[in-house]
Amino acid sequence: MIICNTKQISKHTRNNGVLLFAFILLIILSINSVSAYKWVCLTYGQSLPNANSPRYTCWSDSCKACVTDSNYPTNFNKCKDSQKCESQVGETDITPPILTINSPINEQVFNSRMVLISLLSNEPASFYYKNNKGGSWKRLASLTTSFSRGISFKDGFNNITIKAVDRSNNYMEKIVSFYVDSKKPKITKTSPKGFANGAFSVEFKEDNPKNLVLYYGINDLTYNVNQNFGIRTYNLNLSECDYNKKYICYAQVNLSDFDGKKIVYWFKLEDIAGNIHESKQISLKVDFTNPKY
Repeated sequence: MIICNTKQISKHTRNNGVLLFAFILLIILSINSVSAYKWVCLTYGQSLPNANSPRYTCWSDSCKACVTDSNYPTNFNKCKDSQKCESQVGETDITPPILTINSPINEQVFNSRMVLISLLSNEPASFYYKNNKGGSWKRLASLTTSFSRGISFKDGFNNITIKAVDRSNNYMEKIVSFYVDSKKPKITKTSPKGFANGAFSVEFKEDNPKNLVLYYGINDLTYNVNQNFGIRTYNLNLSECDYNKKYICYAQVNLSDFDGKKIVYWFKLEDIAGNIHESKQISLKVDFTNPKY
């Protein structure tokens, strides 16, 4: 006859149950640990874990990423046992690229027809530009994040639109205006000749004149040591000049201090691009004395 101790049997059964539960829990945790990482496939513009919190964005036609169950990208070694994508996740790209124009700056003036176009995008994009006077779109570059190159423009006022387009056809446009003044100003004629009484005139060709200055006086340092007869200046008002394909401007200055002496004079013309032209210096005598009969 075998005599059993019911307390010992009960204790032994409970211990086995605890061990069995722990074993099953270990298996479940192990399975969950293995399945916590997976490969996912994305297409161009899709982001992980989502578009609002992009830890990773696919900038190719297709991408493969190792992620957690929450779709957060992680080290690809954690997915090395699996080769296939378990799912395709991410959101379709509907956000336009952020276009930054470093050059030209709005209202900038260039003294050369070759204008630097310098652009940046926060994602690969194709860059285009067009003249807003009716021009068609011209491609600058394809699927890049930066562009910097000189482009030829006509003299005068230029108003253009620059566009960046990403692979999902989202785009951003910006308008910029600038001036090109590559032609140097040219003074074609000055007067008087022979003698001066205070009346001066100048003719010149320039589309965008900015400043016009008359210089006159005695240009002799030795002579000016003890007398205040040095070079003086007179700023002409360009709005008062006559214009018919060329400018004709007039100046009236007081030369009474120089009566009976020889002076020189010349004009200095500057355009909006900073180009400068000075006329030839003319030497002549100042004469205010009435002839004797």
